[in-house]
Amino acid sequence: MVVGGIVITVEPDDRKETEISLAGFPELTVYGSDEKGNILGRLQGKDQEAVATLVKKIQSMDRVCNVSLAYLIQDDSDVTDR
Repeated sequence: MVVGGIVITVEPDDRKETEISLAGFPELTVYGSDEKGNILGRLQGKDQEAVATLVKKIQSMDRVCNVSLAYLIQDDSDVTDR
């Protein structure tokens, strides 16, 4: 599994509407936003390619100005409940 932190930048007036649209991505968790139009989120995918594809989909949204990847972590371990 790959997890990445992102900052999605939109025009401040488009922030709330964009957050609503982003709710349609089950692989994305939005943690908050600021008055400048920065939306903080976490992506989760099966591999780096899946995360990159999701970043491109978000970047192509009408109101999105930019998507910046803050971190990317790959966890190849098999975790089981103990």
